[in-house]
Amino acid sequence: MNQLPAFVSGLAAVAVLMDVTSEVRGGDRVLTLVLTGVLIGALSGAARSLLKVLADPCG
Repeated sequence: MNQLPAFVSGLAAVAVLMDVTSEVRGGDRVLTLVLTGVLIGALSGAARSLLKVLADPCG
């Protein structure tokens, strides 16, 4: 059952990526898509790390 939340969160990340990219006007569309993807990946990695720290039973 761990696959379903991972799949849903992956779809949510793609939806946010496409939404943010569609709001940007002008410029190179591919570069905007790549940089937005890097930003969303960094934010989701930070959120995952925060959840790991908060869920640590030894801390």
